[in-house]
Amino acid sequence: MAAIGKMKQVVLEKYQSGKTGTGSTAAVLDAAYPIWASVSNRGGGRSYPAHQTQLQDTIQFRIYWKLVFDVNAVWKIVYDGRRHNITSIEKVNENKFNYLITAESKGER
Repeated sequence: MAAIGKMKQVVLEKYQSGKTGTGSTAAVLDAAYPIWASVSNRGGGRSYPAHQTQLQDTIQFRIYWKLVFDVNAVWKIVYDGRRHNITSIEKVNENKFNYLITAESKGER
């Protein structure tokens, strides 16, 4: 278990499909859950799609509490002012109180 002083506050955001005013579908924020997690930076990168520089950041979030909601890849994590897309969710040692979530964000820092 990590010390509480090492934990950072993050927000899990649940999205679902909804309709916009023009009738097209879009992801709509359904609920937001503030939680505490241990955060570790896994590096970043730079790519050049369409001749424009795009920065990428990969972060791992370790959550030590049982999640009472079913988190999947449609959810997003907000940390340090950036919204991260979830790429993987693992139960550490198959324990229901210990999750390791890997997420990445793209764009300006």
